[in-house]
Amino acid sequence: MSYRIITDSAADLPELFIKEHDVKVLPLMVNWRGDEHADRTVDLDEFYQSLADGEVAKTAQIPMNKFVAYFRELAEIGDPVLYIAFSSGLSGTYQTGVMVAEQIKEEYPDFEITIIDSKSATLGEGLIVMKAIQLMENGATKAKVEEAVYFYVDHIQHIFSVGNLDYLYRGGRLSKASAVMGAMLNVIPILHMTKEGKLEKLDQVRGRKKLLKKIVETFSVNGAGHDKAEFAFVYSPDVKDESEKMQSMVAEKFNGKILAARELGVVIGAHTGNQLHSVFFLDTEDPYLSE
Repeated sequence: MSYRIITDSAADLPELFIKEHDVKVLPLMVNWRGDEHADRTVDLDEFYQSLADGEVAKTAQIPMNKFVAYFRELAEIGDPVLYIAFSSGLSGTYQTGVMVAEQIKEEYPDFEITIIDSKSATLGEGLIVMKAIQLMENGATKAKVEEAVYFYVDHIQHIFSVGNLDYLYRGGRLSKASAVMGAMLNVIPILHMTKEGKLEKLDQVRGRKKLLKKIVETFSVNGAGHDKAEFAFVYSPDVKDESEKMQSMVAEKFNGKILAARELGVVIGAHTGNQLHSVFFLDTEDPYLSE
């Protein structure tokens, strides 16, 4: 029986992948310059320049009425659905999706939808989606794909840095005292996502000159060095050159495969700012798609 895999825009999937695999992506929202915009509809260069200039953008999960419309449309199509959702530790998107799905099932009792909390963001979530779709296209059953997704959720690693702590403070991810102290000492934190899908500091470095080397060292001890390592990179437009350098460092050190590299979307970027580096990988070999 055929089924569909969908996700939301917090996954930051590459546009080419979305088009080639016909992926349904539900957009989160950003309030910027007095207007509400769907993610992936905002010019990235203009958006990140505005953040650098001190403008503030606020984000919101997928509106309830949009969720209802999306799920009703899928219910009318009739295929079973697997929705891989933005981390519940960072957004209410997953919980709202579960609630709306239950409402739609009252109208369409035969509608089969499974919603999995990715406990991930940007291409951490995106890698899980990409692997799930590859499994589906290889002929795996929906039950087998769900089993794999739970494995990926347990083993996906996010290692990232932000150039300005103010964004994490504004978004409630960091205390004001930590943000002020970090700025005074020129400290750049290196963070990751916990197993609960929340942000946690791993390390720090003073000044940008040592940053890339420290990031590579940090994820080196978090399982990146196994025999069949695969990586994805997301970066803010302002630091594209640095990100490309980091990708080269990773390729040289680990001989791993780079699955995707793209600019950060605006919903996550509103909380991380215009100087983000991030790398994503499984901390163990993939038992479902190993060659």
